Amino acid sequence: MLRIGYVVAPGFQVMALAGLSVFEMANADGSGPHYDVRLLSECGGLVPSSFGAVVETQTFGRATFDTVIVGGSQEVRPASRKTIMFIRRALKSSRRVASVCTGAFVLADAGVLEKRRVTTHWAHARDLQMRHPTVKVDEDCMFIIDGPIWTSAGMTAGIDLALGMVERDLGCFDTAWSGWHLRDGFLISPEGWQVGSGEVLAIRILRQQLACYEVELKRLQGEALSIQEQPLPDVWPEWVFEKMA
Repeated sequence: MLRIGYVVAPGFQVMALAGLSVFEMANADGSGPHYDVRLLSECGGLVPSSFGAVVETQTFGRATFDTVIVGGSQEVRPASRKTIMFIRRALKSSRRVASVCTGAFVLADAGVLEKRRVTTHWAHARDLQMRHPTVKVDEDCMFIIDGPIWTSAGMTAGIDLALGMVERDLGCFDTAWSGWHLRDGFLISPEGWQVGSGEVLAIRILRQQLACYEVELKRLQGEALSIQEQPLPDVWPEWVFEKMA
């Protein structure tokens, strides 16, 4: 079983934990469990999130992990000495070290991003580049793999990062993207074109809209019509957005 240490600090955003559901579902695939996930913090115990909910954590200690992931928060603070030492030790003992969103600042403070290509939330990318000039910041990727370092863009991109890890570990990926593959944090279609995080979101929304449109056509006409046989409307009807809500 692969042990994952997920690092949080006071004021972390709950959304940063969303990617952990990927490992949860991987454990429920019938052939697992595959992952043992531990929440970690500098002092252990209860750690409050940005809106007040708390999570129980373990101290860094001397335990080793296959993967260490550092979560992000709205406010970027300098990493503590203990956190820096833990990250540096993890780079030597773990197969991979990762960050979600502004967690990249913690990795940079620890000096493990030197001369590496990384990403973070687009709103913080310029700040990360200014603070750490030797780091190659690319804000236009969902996530980037550079050797043992994995970094994701925003909080939800942490889900894509986790999916990439599961694909690397278990050889499977989100069935919604059957026929696609991952390269450099982009999704590559069977035809060879690539999409980044913004385009992926647009495609997901469009797929939902098209699915609703097709279902409504079949219901109204009582026929098994494919979406390719129907002209798309210039203006989406209100029921599309009602079903998406």
